[in-house]
Amino acid sequence: MKKTTLAIVISSLSLSVIAADHGHDHAHLSTIGEHGGKDATKATIQYNNEFAKTLNFKDVRAFENNNRGLIAEFDQATGDIIRNSFNFIDADVANADNAPDSVNPSLWRQAVLNQAATGLYEVVPGKIYQVRGTDLSSISFIRSDSGWIVYDVLLTKKSAAQSLKFFQENVPKAGNLPIVAMIYSHSHADHFGGSRAIKDAFPDVKVYGSKNITKEIVDEN
Repeated sequence: MKKTTLAIVISSLSLSVIAADHGHDHAHLSTIGEHGGKDATKATIQYNNEFAKTLNFKDVRAFENNNRGLIAEFDQATGDIIRNSFNFIDADVANADNAPDSVNPSLWRQAVLNQAATGLYEVVPGKIYQVRGTDLSSISFIRSDSGWIVYDVLLTKKSAAQSLKFFQENVPKAGNLPIVAMIYSHSHADHFGGSRAIKDAFPDVKVYGSKNITKEIVDEN
């Protein structure tokens, strides 16, 4: 892969989440109790309210970037992999600062941003696509001369298999091209855990990672 292409990939896959500056209390969402949560202590509520004042919730660039390039929304089967189980999280950016008392407001905003991801996105026309919202991370597909290169393969085999199927069915043209390579960006499990789905579908796929990545994976996970 050319260095320029790799640079485009890395910059395209990076979505900054910047969040500040408001002074209201956060209402506790009643739905949290339905999902096994418990009430926050007074100390937690106080800390989260004070911390929220340091965040810039007016900066919504991450949401704008996240929504750009959507070309196919999830069907029922793909949404059911994980996203539909978290529908109690309101994906509207207007509610991104309305964290439950028990959740760090910055972490809640990240959850809202993740929930706002709903399908297949075109990052670079004809070259780079992402399926976002089927797992903790996004799975990226990069067009090469010989087929598709998959950059990070999600956390689980089930998520990766359904994401691959959804991609092949919805990418403009070239959905029948083979997956020729997988790249693991680093050793966190949500970037390599779904590799078996790709390997099962394309047994000859080549795998690339950083030096000593196997050791790093074993050490960390």
